[in-house]
Amino acid sequence: MKADSGKYTVTSDEIVEALLRPIDEALQETGLTPKYLTKKLKRELGAKKTTHIKVRGVIDKESTTLPRGIKIISESSDETVIAISQIDWGTRQKARIDTHKLRGDYPAEKRQLSGKLDIQHSNWAELMDEVAKPNSDELPKRKNRGR
Repeated sequence: MKADSGKYTVTSDEIVEALLRPIDEALQETGLTPKYLTKKLKRELGAKKTTHIKVRGVIDKESTTLPRGIKIISESSDETVIAISQIDWGTRQKARIDTHKLRGDYPAEKRQLSGKLDIQHSNWAELMDEVAKPNSDELPKRKNRGR
């Protein structure tokens, strides 16, 4: 941020930092730390899902060797419920993409802001501190400029 004849030039990074700081602090306070999120992401990379299927008839456990990942949950005289453990490819794919994004393996997404930003405030640093206050539910009020 630099002053130029009473006006301030603010970089987009400074604006993003001021807006995201309260969000980051709130995440940290509730335990959503980078380490915790990394553990969850790692679990998602190995995600599996279980599908339950009801089939007619009884499966003879003595003479039938069930394939790996399939087990009998319950059975009656005319039907059997089996559980099939499978790789959850959808969850793994999303986790893989998230991992690549977090590592910076993809080119950065360009965000372009346009338009005029007219903030009337005597002290830019003070305004940025007000915006970044934790538990602040709204942006500071604009000063009345005689309109």
